[in-house]
Amino acid sequence: MTAIAHDRNPDDRVLVHAADDRRDLRRKYDTLRVGGIPDRRMAVVGRGLRWDESGTGRAARFGAPAGAAIGGLVALLLWALGLAAAGIVAIVLAGAATGAAAGALLAVALRRRTPDPADVPDVERFEVFVDGEEAAKARGVLDRYAR
Repeated sequence: MTAIAHDRNPDDRVLVHAADDRRDLRRKYDTLRVGGIPDRRMAVVGRGLRWDESGTGRAARFGAPAGAAIGGLVALLLWALGLAAAGIVAIVLAGAATGAAAGALLAVALRRRTPDPADVPDVERFEVFVDGEEAAKARGVLDRYAR
């Protein structure tokens, strides 16, 4: 899908379809393209946009305690095997702190590679506009291929 063509006045555009979900929007937009309406002559507007990027914080809040627990356990194991020279408390705290930092960073890095559904914008309604001179053709295409 393409955004608004910048060389045209947006007031020259005519609403030809309104959709409540992305699937319907995509189907109508593709129908218009197949029907001969060029991308540069169409615009899609989302109304009622809400964006929530809370996934990163959740990832760090999960990764830090998990990393601290694993780091503390590894430090305790190293101390028990006699591989650590400092006292048990210092080793466990250092391991937990290092593990917490590593766990939070790893969780955030992994979270950025796999988008959280909460990070997808929520749009109440999509509207498809076409240039005024294409409006009659667009309506005909949509009427002809109405499902």
